[in-house]
Amino acid sequence: MKKSLCGKISVVFFISLLVVALFFAVLIVACKFDNQLVVKNVVDAFNSGNESSLQKSFANDFVFESIAEQLETAMLLQLMDSLHGEGYQVTDSIVSVSDTLIVSELTVSTLEDLSLEVKPLRKYKVKWHFSKKKIDRIQVAGYGANNAAYRKALEKARAPFEQWVEEKEPEKETSKKGSKTSAAKPKEEVKASEEKLLDEYAALTPEEKEAVQIREALSGIFFCSKCFFEKLDFRNDTTVVMYDSILGLAVNYSYTVEGRTVTVKNDKKEFVFELVDWETLAGKTKGATGEYKKLRESK
Repeated sequence: MKKSLCGKISVVFFISLLVVALFFAVLIVACKFDNQLVVKNVVDAFNSGNESSLQKSFANDFVFESIAEQLETAMLLQLMDSLHGEGYQVTDSIVSVSDTLIVSELTVSTLEDLSLEVKPLRKYKVKWHFSKKKIDRIQVAGYGANNAAYRKALEKARAPFEQWVEEKEPEKETSKKGSKTSAAKPKEEVKASEEKLLDEYAALTPEEKEAVQIREALSGIFFCSKCFFEKLDFRNDTTVVMYDSILGLAVNYSYTVEGRTVTVKNDKKEFVFELVDWETLAGKTKGATGEYKKLRESK
């Protein structure tokens, strides 16, 4: 009888422990889930410019830390408002979750990035520290680790866009160069104008965008140190000047483009080149073979 009673007590005690353990497990999971919702709310509030929702997510002693500076709530909200006004948007990808810490990767983009299909975008490793279901500290641990790659990608993506704008509005480019006292436009007007152009450019078909990229690529100078014609200087949409490597003589040629094939000729000679990528021309004709690389101006 005593053994049976002891056995029942043990079973009841074990079940009680199990219930308590399950309760705390559910509590921990719920806490982690709540914290993830807070991070999501912060990201959504930033993207929508909802300052009050942002403020509710931060603890009273909240601090934002980066390599460059440390900001309290008011200054961070001011910075976020400024970035939102400039069209910045963020997306968040959770890397790891604990009771008081979430580590995530924050991807930052602008209308320009999205319209020009810039890849890679800027990414930041962020640590979100929690206290009583509120964020008490945000640390930007990986401050723009891929910033150099992003800048390079943006510069490459902007080149054909700028070519397209110049072709679309040649009279504005001419007046801009010829005018000495042109009045500066308000910042808001300039921003609205660029956004309109970005929207129009983004709406181009892939074939139209490639045609613009080809025209942009075939501008400036291509160089090959081991080629007979060491320099090809594309002056405009129809003329290229070819320089030989021996005497450095310059000869004018006309050229036409079909797809990625560039045919260069005058009344005596004809050469064919292939645009391998936006930085490389490959000579395919005897007398003009070899790989030419585009010379970019250092900035």
